[in-house]
Amino acid sequence: MFDAAYRFIDIFYRQVLSRPELLLGLVTLLGNALLRKKIDILIQSTIKTIAGFMLLEQGALMLAKTFRPIVAQLSLVHHLDGAVSDPYVTMMAVVDALGSSYVLVGYTVLLALLLNIALILGRRLTGIRTLFLTGHVMFQEAGLIVAFFVLQLHAAAWVTVLGSSLLTALYWGIGSNLIYRHTEAVTGGAGFSVGHQQQFVSWLACKLAPLLGRAEDSIESVSLPGWLGMFHDNLVATVLLMLLFLGAILSSLGFGPLQQMAGSSHWTVYILETAMMFAVSMAVIIQGVRLFVAELSEAFQGISQRLIPGAVLAIDCAVLFSFAPNAVAWGFIWGALGQLAGVVLLWALGSPIMVIPGFIPMFFSNATVGVYANHYGGWRAAMKICLVLGMLEIAGSAWAVHLSGLTMGWMGMADWATLMPTFMQGMHATPWFALCVAAGAGAYMWRAGSGLRKTEDAGCESLEQGER
Repeated sequence: MFDAAYRFIDIFYRQVLSRPELLLGLVTLLGNALLRKKIDILIQSTIKTIAGFMLLEQGALMLAKTFRPIVAQLSLVHHLDGAVSDPYVTMMAVVDALGSSYVLVGYTVLLALLLNIALILGRRLTGIRTLFLTGHVMFQEAGLIVAFFVLQLHAAAWVTVLGSSLLTALYWGIGSNLIYRHTEAVTGGAGFSVGHQQQFVSWLACKLAPLLGRAEDSIESVSLPGWLGMFHDNLVATVLLMLLFLGAILSSLGFGPLQQMAGSSHWTVYILETAMMFAVSMAVIIQGVRLFVAELSEAFQGISQRLIPGAVLAIDCAVLFSFAPNAVAWGFIWGALGQLAGVVLLWALGSPIMVIPGFIPMFFSNATVGVYANHYGGWRAAMKICLVLGMLEIAGSAWAVHLSGLTMGWMGMADWATLMPTFMQGMHATPWFALCVAAGAGAYMWRAGSGLRKTEDAGCESLEQGER
């Protein structure tokens, strides 16, 4: 009996939990089954969810494949050597550093997921409704926390799993819960939240954006005269913005290295093709999001109503991109400029640790924050916030490399270049810092729980009055 249960958990962990498209497909299948949908609907909806997320992944892969060589060439030409800001490089660094102890990461993900569900089941006390289900991100985040416990705190295995699971579950639950209301505002009430690696910074951006700009100046609806009206077409606007950005950035390589990158194509054609590939990749991501979001959101109602009452799904940040495609490109451009400025500042200040920007945090972190900032403060707020954030991501990653001992690289995403190094610094200072984290989490849950109880009780009263 025990062996059979262990084998089932092992198969689920290896074949489903670590593959987000299958995990979300299973969620869709289960949700629709709980809603008692017909068999043909079950099949169609599940296939659309899996195929849609695979389209999203392919679009993201196309982006990374196109832009990673550019970032690498920038580092080579400008003689940058150091830790790479990239979640997958960091994941490999964690696997290498932990060795046989990497198995603790799997235990941590499973226990953290159960704790996340427990927080939702006790939502009237915790105020937490969001279930974090971005599979690959779950392993990246849990891996870094486990690595810190093992390599820096030298904690025992059971302490590592328990402490890492608690911290991971709190980050998943509170972070995605914080951004839920703002995600509803951005998406027009799509019924999901974002579960990724820049949740707290996105929430902060929503608070700061109205102070730095005006929501009515959204880059999605800015009024342009005459021929500039072509910028209202998302595809055209993305290509033209990327042409300007890539032209400026790649010119710094010099025409010799740039022509070498272009190969048999002329360097001007290479820049045009790269800008076009960015727009095409975005179109693939948006198409994938549109294919699976509606299916997944509707199916999750079955889980929310009958299995985990009141739950809200928190998924990949790319689900936002179809709701504000111009803000995606705008946030990326200014975040990239901020990261490049951050590298220059590290060099100018003589930092012993240099950080080489990676495309994934450069794009996905700043594009996501840019969408939220643009919604609440327009293009000016998105520009200012993403520019500063880019610099913080580089400086924070250097700080994190110093504290974690992972010299190969660091994740580089917004929360993990700000919150995580702050946590590590506090724990290096004193283990009692964990009590500060617990107190902060408790204070949030007390306030969120109080607000949720009032909302639910008011809804019950309205329902009772309506029935009378």
